[in-house]
Amino acid sequence: WFGTDRFGRDVFARSVYAARLDLTIGIVISLLAMTVGSVIGVIAGYFGGAIDEVMMRLTDVVLAFPGFVLALIIVAALEETMINVVLAVSVSFVPYFIRLTRAQVLKERELEYVDGARLAGNSSLRVAFRHVLPNSLGPSVVGATLVTGYAVLTVAGLAFLSVGIQPPTAEWGVMVGEGAKDIITGEWWTSLFPGGMIVLAVMAFHFIGDEFGGDTAS
Repeated sequence: WFGTDRFGRDVFARSVYAARLDLTIGIVISLLAMTVGSVIGVIAGYFGGAIDEVMMRLTDVVLAFPGFVLALIIVAALEETMINVVLAVSVSFVPYFIRLTRAQVLKERELEYVDGARLAGNSSLRVAFRHVLPNSLGPSVVGATLVTGYAVLTVAGLAFLSVGIQPPTAEWGVMVGEGAKDIITGEWWTSLFPGGMIVLAVMAFHFIGDEFGGDTAS
């Protein structure tokens, strides 16, 4: 349906096959960033004081770099493996979840059920992670769907620049990068269709996030 590339490989089959890799990586990055960010966010928001101040300043330092540039620097500094790509992109999204969770925890810690948990003799750590954190994850879950789309886009962008995932792996960014060389000879479909798959994936996760956001708000 999508034609073939310069090596005679079916572009449609490779685009569909690449979805498994790209979507899996995107979901793993989102879950990893949400897990780390939520833990740091609940510690900063619940305990406050110097802990909160230090963590927020470190977050500001990370946010000073554009996410894509930060991921590019980390992957370039490490060995260009798929695991390092996942870790690097996850690091770039962790501050987003830290701020989401912290903002929600600041609201939750003032509610009566938290006072009740304290009066019941629970330790501060137990109250924070057993009671406050589960009730503060709503915005982070919604944010995770949006981050998944951005993660797919970031990983594809790195692969397009030949950073991380390398040919001949069937991956959307790799396919766009390989196809870009053929556009000048008129073979536009080798990069257009994989690029379209990236757009569809990002839009799909945004729509899912909008639906989750509406359900959470209601």
